[in-house]
Amino acid sequence: MNRKFLLAAMLVAAAGSVVLTPMMTAAFEKSSPASSVVRIVLDRGHGSGVHIGDGYILTAAHVVDGEKAVSIKLDSDEIRKVAVLWANKEYDVALLRLEKKDGVAKSELSCRVAMRGEDVRVYGSPLSLNFIVTHGRIAGLPSKTHSFTSVYPITAPIAPGSSGGPLLDSLDKVIGIATAMQMMPIGFGGATAVGINYAVPSSAICMLMGKRT
Repeated sequence: MNRKFLLAAMLVAAAGSVVLTPMMTAAFEKSSPASSVVRIVLDRGHGSGVHIGDGYILTAAHVVDGEKAVSIKLDSDEIRKVAVLWANKEYDVALLRLEKKDGVAKSELSCRVAMRGEDVRVYGSPLSLNFIVTHGRIAGLPSKTHSFTSVYPITAPIAPGSSGGPLLDSLDKVIGIATAMQMMPIGFGGATAVGINYAVPSSAICMLMGKRT
């Protein structure tokens, strides 16, 4: 059976013939983890990201593809400019740098590998929603899956706009970032979500950052 993946950035040009309905149960929260989360603002759409300290922001590479600088929106509605330091398409990870970092909370990046069945939360700004959190579990260990070099399958709901949003554990540490939705073809050119999504593990992110520092 052919499988489809939908990168979970809200890209206007990528809408195609796939019609998405927000089927997730989302809890609106205003908390310390949410305050470290940013909305990546682009002319062609938007994605999500997380401040991990010292002005460094993680997001998905496909969110900032081809950009040297982008705008971010904080949960206070303030807009700031950030530079794109690098983007690794193989792992779908990008690192941004915020010069004016006052007033932005941070979430610690953990380099550990999460356990299968572990409870997680995904923060981000899917569709027309801002700074929400969804809940789920790690469904499997990190592995190469189709075009993805290393991803966790997760059950936490995500949607276009979630890409780059942090996957947090019970200690509010970043253990991954959201990257894509698993889609199943239906009918003639249509597709539907199947409840399994993907996140880049923080162990891969730490490896990439270690290579560049």
